[in-house]
Amino acid sequence: MSGFVKTLIVSNNPMSNHLNNGKTLMSLFGDFSTSELSQVYLKKHRFHEPDIDSFEVSPTSIHYNPGRESSGPNNCLRELSIEESEPGTVRVKGRPSKMRRKNVFTLLIRDLLYLPVAVFAAFKTRRHILSKNVERVFWVYSDFLSMHLYLYLLKRLSRVRVDVFFTDDYLFEYTQEVEGSVAKRKGYYGLLYLSTKQMAKFFTKCFVISEKMAGVYEKELGVVSEVLLNPTEIECNSFCLSDKSYELRYFGSLHSGRFNALIQVAKEVNKFNLEADAPDLNVCVYTSTMLTCAQMSLAESHGVHIFKPVTGRAYLERVCSAFGLLLLESSSEENLKDTWLSCSTKVPEYLSSQRPIIAWGPIENPSIEVVVKSDSCIYLNDGVGGLLALYDKLKMANLTARAASIYRAKFSCEVMREKVKE
Repeated sequence: MSGFVKTLIVSNNPMSNHLNNGKTLMSLFGDFSTSELSQVYLKKHRFHEPDIDSFEVSPTSIHYNPGRESSGPNNCLRELSIEESEPGTVRVKGRPSKMRRKNVFTLLIRDLLYLPVAVFAAFKTRRHILSKNVERVFWVYSDFLSMHLYLYLLKRLSRVRVDVFFTDDYLFEYTQEVEGSVAKRKGYYGLLYLSTKQMAKFFTKCFVISEKMAGVYEKELGVVSEVLLNPTEIECNSFCLSDKSYELRYFGSLHSGRFNALIQVAKEVNKFNLEADAPDLNVCVYTSTMLTCAQMSLAESHGVHIFKPVTGRAYLERVCSAFGLLLLESSSEENLKDTWLSCSTKVPEYLSSQRPIIAWGPIENPSIEVVVKSDSCIYLNDGVGGLLALYDKLKMANLTARAASIYRAKFSCEVMREKVKE
């Protein structure tokens, strides 16, 4: 006996070695055997993965086999099925009807159209749970009311334990009006809040992505949460000054105000290059964000080098050969509404990499808060003078050792996997 709880994962994305939540699930459940793990995934992708038929539920549309003709919800209901495939994966199949995300009304119509799909899927999944003796459903929270109904029915029909993992916040907004106050989102997200508030009663365990989110969710939803992040570890050689490129590298998206943060950092770096008696620093960005011509021109004018995103070994090589790793967040209140409870999955990776972290952004953002309060980064908001420490081998050795210690204590594979084991 391995001691692992036999688990059915319910998520928008399939487990994956490449993309977002799918990659996080692969890391978290890496110790489980295929006999202990199965999955209902609701959104397929084609990034170096086999083209597998699946019932896809996303915030923007519902599809089945892009090459086929679209059809209505009646066909979707008739053809829906659940299968088990290698390795231990449950596939929910169905036919499509396209609907674009517009406003609360179109979102509610979408939920109404796929109400029978959710009901039928719940009964089919119950059969799988009983036949495979599944002990727990691990739900990656979805901002889709029909999925809430699916989970509610599944709980009632099978009496199975349900754990929930909030990988993002869709319920609350940042506000500076009153200290400690929380603003609930409106419209469709207000309905999500009401649904989540009711469903919280049957969650056995709740996982979130930051300490701040845990505090807010306990106060507003009445759930006690544990922090869970992608436990990816990057093993690089110890810091050295042999890299003559002196590149500060950023990996990731440039939405949520991060492009403006990038330009601010570039200005600070250019100021440092003019004033400091040290080799010039270069800012390099690896991103999948499609920038406008104006943004590309602005980045170029500030000496920023933009590259295509890298994955796998190429990503590891660029992280490990970087002179410093940039962690960027926006300070604008509008962007904080989306990021104020979210800790980036890059944080554990950077902490473990033995590369200096250069952070820019508000302390109200959990990603920035973690590295600043643990004194495991150079906080550029305090001024460009901190960049001079990058050339001090002893200071950087101490900084990266402190970061690695934080990683081992809070974010390592052993710590994170132990939380989902039982």
